[in-house]
Amino acid sequence: MIHKDTIKEVSNFLNLHLSTQLRCMQLSKELNKNGFPGFAWFYQIQSVDEFMHQRRIINYLQGSLGAEDYQLVSPVFEKFTITHPKEALEYYIKMRQETLDLALDFKRKAVDRHDYLTGEFYTWFIKDYWTEIDENNDILDRVKMNGDILAGLDRRMNKRAEIDPENVIHPMKIFLAD
Repeated sequence: MIHKDTIKEVSNFLNLHLSTQLRCMQLSKELNKNGFPGFAWFYQIQSVDEFMHQRRIINYLQGSLGAEDYQLVSPVFEKFTITHPKEALEYYIKMRQETLDLALDFKRKAVDRHDYLTGEFYTWFIKDYWTEIDENNDILDRVKMNGDILAGLDRRMNKRAEIDPENVIHPMKIFLAD
């Protein structure tokens, strides 16, 4: 049976991803409005990734005995403006770092409760966030090197592939029984 504090933490983690999805959509909107369709696409795809994260979290909750009554909370969304990809990248990196810190804290709490399954659940997210932060930092470095001449980089950003749901929702699917 899953610990009640774990249910609350995983639910909070889910609700944070609802907010993050909206923020990624806002980044996309702002970048598109300011003439950066490639960067807009990049964050539109990231918003889809956030939705896939939500599905993974919901699957975890629904598959955990005692967690059936988790709470979904409508996110408070405050609009913001972004005029340049540099601002968007810095915003996203900060936001993702805060999510990483929360995941690390929740993992530590789960392990302290001897809930190693939930600890491993968070490990997947922690690895994913490190990758996303590194990717965005690399792009930020390129933006800084290019200054205001971003047409070529913007075109490259437009080539980000769609998210494969199976890699996010069920990355260990090959190990599932038929």
